[in-house]
Amino acid sequence: MILGTNLRCLMLLTGYMILVFGDPQACTYTESSNSYECNAHNWALPLQLTQFNYTPQVLSLIQVNGELPSSAPSGPTFDGFDGIDSSTLDPNYVPSLHIRCAITGQLILTPGSFANMSYINELRFFDCSVLNLADTVFSELVELNYLSFDGGLVSNVGFDAFSGLNIYPMAVPNPLGLLAFRNSQLTSSGLPNGVLYNLENITQIIIENSALRVLQPDMFKKSTKLTYISLDSNPFTKITEGLFAELSALSVVSMSGISWDCTCPQLWFEDYLTENNITLIGDIVCNTPSDYENKRSKQYESETCAQPDACGDLPGIANGDTCITYWDIAAYSLHPVAVVMAAVALGLSIYTRRQLDFVKEDRQGTRPQLGLRKLSGSGWNRIVSEKPSGGLSKATPRSSVGGKDNDNAKGPSDVKEARPSKKQNGGETLVKETNNNDNEITKIETEDNADVRQKADVEL
Repeated sequence: MILGTNLRCLMLLTGYMILVFGDPQACTYTESSNSYECNAHNWALPLQLTQFNYTPQVLSLIQVNGELPSSAPSGPTFDGFDGIDSSTLDPNYVPSLHIRCAITGQLILTPGSFANMSYINELRFFDCSVLNLADTVFSELVELNYLSFDGGLVSNVGFDAFSGLNIYPMAVPNPLGLLAFRNSQLTSSGLPNGVLYNLENITQIIIENSALRVLQPDMFKKSTKLTYISLDSNPFTKITEGLFAELSALSVVSMSGISWDCTCPQLWFEDYLTENNITLIGDIVCNTPSDYENKRSKQYESETCAQPDACGDLPGIANGDTCITYWDIAAYSLHPVAVVMAAVALGLSIYTRRQLDFVKEDRQGTRPQLGLRKLSGSGWNRIVSEKPSGGLSKATPRSSVGGKDNDNAKGPSDVKEARPSKKQNGGETLVKETNNNDNEITKIETEDNADVRQKADVEL
């Protein structure tokens, strides 16, 4: 009786502790990172959500060695996690599942291994020998911001391993859209042809130091949103032309630590990346031919490969990377002529404008007489330019001798006003006068004898 009572008390105490602390066996909570760490050596599967005192926003499984079962008797691995409301999670932490294997530990994944875990946005494997990535193995996760394999190895990747999974930059503190293999040996020397076709929204791919020997020419064909590719420190020695052809969004390619077999056709990617404004990270260093071992590809190209004509199909003269076309040469030659012609045209325009102004003044009668201006201030000018105000002018009588008028003197009626008319013609002046008999006399007078004529008339 007493024993039974004590047993019931122990069971109640155990239940109370589970109720208060609420964590499954071998799982510990770290409040500062809002994370749980569960040790596979001591856990009891399945991991049930109801056993956790806090929502496991970041869940780390350590010392894993073996299968993550998807069904009974020991599965599923995760039970009830599909009931997590993502809107209640802390936005400062990305919902994550991290799996770290024991030393030399193997990991067996099957379709359904990640059932009920669709709230996860980040899945990472550390130091795991993944024996098989079966078709649709990640489909239960639906979408991820980040999927990575760090260390260990990956074998037998199925053609549809990523079917049903969408990797893209999600609305999390650090949007990535990233698939990464780092220091994780791809035992088949690469990824199967077309395995990335299902990842149409991925933006970054990293395959670094992962024994990648073969890259199919259409490897990234469907992943047209890729902006960053890193293939550092892999044993491939060349890449097939067209590898980046479909990637209009690509901005950076990193290929450091590659021992290149340098041939002129196999170095196609250098010009391609430059022409498409894609940044290439890493020196391209030749391994073969032996004469160029450990030398930069640019040296090999400049000394071995035919340099492309900078002019292409355009007629012109190539000067290194610059093409001076015949049209450019003609334009440069005609430039001084064009300047002279422009100056002449400006002069003609000014001259024509002035002539039009003179014609306008002549028509309006406002243009001053050039001939009169030249004779301005002379006595002759005063004689020929003045007009009588009362018809005929009276002649001044000559002095008489002995009280009688000179017989040759004439009366006022016998004298008519001289009406000179002048026209300017070059350096000559045409002078028209009317004599006593109303006969019009035309004289040609030059500027040189104008003053002589003036003086003679004044004396008369």
